[in-house]
Amino acid sequence: MVENSAIKRIQDLIYLLGHEYPAINRHPSLPPVQEFFNETLYKPLHEVIQDVMDSLPFIAKQLGKEPPKVTMEFAAIRIKYTAYEMLNSVFAHLLGNCVDHGIEPAKERQALGKKKRGTIVIGAQINERQLNIKIRDDGRGLNTKMLFQKGVDLNYWAETGKPQISEIAELVFVSGLSTRGEVNSISGRGVGMDAVKQILLSHGCNINLRVPHTFWQGEEFVPFEAVISLPRSFYVTL
Repeated sequence: MVENSAIKRIQDLIYLLGHEYPAINRHPSLPPVQEFFNETLYKPLHEVIQDVMDSLPFIAKQLGKEPPKVTMEFAAIRIKYTAYEMLNSVFAHLLGNCVDHGIEPAKERQALGKKKRGTIVIGAQINERQLNIKIRDDGRGLNTKMLFQKGVDLNYWAETGKPQISEIAELVFVSGLSTRGEVNSISGRGVGMDAVKQILLSHGCNINLRVPHTFWQGEEFVPFEAVISLPRSFYVTL
């Protein structure tokens, strides 16, 4: 079997030839060749993270929760093979966090008027030559009250300070910080959000949290979505 790296070199060579000899780009045999490259070197996003999604019912069972419903809202986007391992690591942590930290147990959800089975939504949008992958759940949200206190403890602001809610949210990426007092087999496994961010940054990618408003008003929990940003070199659209 030909390695993906060798196929990529052939694709790059065809691109260079097309740049030097533009007539090549108009040859009728070129589109199916490019389609072959795209299908070989890139996979649909849902296929890249399928193993992670398949693990969610098992994680939920370990935590005594209902398996979440996962909804995907994105068009035909394919991810480059060099990003598969990175995205699997990132999604394993983020989706595991949705089940562990975010989505409440069934009885608690029903008491809040929610369906006993939680929902995770994964969306994707191309904006300014980058792919933004958005992840959110319908659980309790981000513990901003505890994060605010962590910021006080770390001297980011005073007890009477009024940081913007986005500043509070970004504390989840501080090394060694946790909003839980206890560690279980899910939250204590793998890497933290600081490591997730460093993994993405080391590949020229990024992650941020988006919250619905600017100013924090003392809420204990605030809804949010995690947004992973990938540069153009990691994806194609069909």
